[in-house]
Amino acid sequence: MNKIAAILWCILSLAWTTASWAQNVAVSGKVTGANGEAIIGANVLVEGTTQGITTNVDGDYTLTNVPANATLVVSYLGYKTEKIPVGNKTRIDVTLREDTAEIEGVMVVAYGTAKKESFTGSAAVVKGGELQKRVVGNVTKSFEGTVAGVQVASGGGQPGEAASVIIRGIGSVNASATPLYVVDGIPFDAREVELSNFVFRASPSELNRPQIGLYQLLESAPGREGFRTPDDVFRITERGIEFVKMADNRIDAEKSERFDRVMKKKGFVFPARRIAGNASTYKHYDNGYLLLDATGTPFQMKQLCGRPFVRRIERPDSVTFTHAFVTEFPDKRLLGFLGDDRGGIHALEADYSLHCLPLHPVDLRRERLIVVGDCFYWTAITERQGFERLTALNARDYSLAAEHETDFPAPKWEQTRKYLFPFRLVFTASSDKYIKPRLCDFSYLALGLNTLLAAGWAVYSMKKRRCRTIRALGILVLGIYLLVPLLLTDRE
Repeated sequence: MNKIAAILWCILSLAWTTASWAQNVAVSGKVTGANGEAIIGANVLVEGTTQGITTNVDGDYTLTNVPANATLVVSYLGYKTEKIPVGNKTRIDVTLREDTAEIEGVMVVAYGTAKKESFTGSAAVVKGGELQKRVVGNVTKSFEGTVAGVQVASGGGQPGEAASVIIRGIGSVNASATPLYVVDGIPFDAREVELSNFVFRASPSELNRPQIGLYQLLESAPGREGFRTPDDVFRITERGIEFVKMADNRIDAEKSERFDRVMKKKGFVFPARRIAGNASTYKHYDNGYLLLDATGTPFQMKQLCGRPFVRRIERPDSVTFTHAFVTEFPDKRLLGFLGDDRGGIHALEADYSLHCLPLHPVDLRRERLIVVGDCFYWTAITERQGFERLTALNARDYSLAAEHETDFPAPKWEQTRKYLFPFRLVFTASSDKYIKPRLCDFSYLALGLNTLLAAGWAVYSMKKRRCRTIRALGILVLGIYLLVPLLLTDRE
């Protein structure tokens, strides 16, 4: 009986194996185009597997051991991909249809698109990943050695200075020796990008330092002579504006009355809350001063051909400005930056339009603000002790592009200081620019430790029979600041 069972088991196993092999078939066929011509090198792949083959010079292919329930995927560049179920068929011929979109090959060129068949020039593609691998000072230098016919020469060597790019000669669509750059449909040239680079800084030490109250007003239209240092200065009081001649320390009544009349006509309310300017002869142009009157309304004041120019800058009703900064960058896009009482930062453009930057509130009296930008992106950096925030903005519409925050842990010394010293003695701070000793960062933990040190000193002194209460009280207040000198100078 056991022999019969074994024989039956062998028969069933053989039948199952035969059935399994019967499910796999060999498939062959021919791949042609719509015109009947054989397609050489077409890919024939069993879907969901790595089993595949390419057609020969006659367009023929052969695949062995193909599951009966499999699907063949046939593809070739310029043709639409076809999927054909096998279904126990051993001969499968495939006709591929042309992919019109693939054939026409749309290319992005300058202000729009063009089909390959109508594009008469030459084109090359450089992937962004390749450019990112290059360590260069600007993006134009990154093209060096990537495309045939493109020559890139270094500029003057200044940081951020654009390189000279020549593409198969010196001709360009903008009638210059430099190529035309188009970014998101907007044309730029290398000079424009170079001029748009700027760095703006605002630090608490500069804002909080004492103001002298006397300011030079340059001639904003100097002509051929360039900027010259004026022989007078102005000051703004509760009564109005006054120009003082430095040679004899006398008030220029006529000039003072002329400027005062124009400022009052424009609605300036004396005295000035802030006066911001950049009176220097080492620059290309002068935008005068940005003034904040007693109500926080901004004004621009400058001197044109000896005459006063005053412009009132309208502000939102809910905003009161507290800080003003004049910016005189090469592209002349900005007049400056304004800070309001809620921590907002506003960009003031040359057309006197205000744009509130999408930044977290910035306390300019305690936080350092740096803005680095060009015609594409701005990066605003806010710094304070132990913290830094970077915000990327689109330069065209000031929209938020990205944001990153970093916390810097305090050094180990700072972490242990609160246990050792009841306070810190510092000589400089962001509240002013000058040396001024002050006590800060009081620590109750250190005060408790000082109590133990004072008690230890009292016991030490009593053993020597010369207990001095004043020194013990001094240790209670000063802690290790006094204990160490006493131990070093102690004599029997």
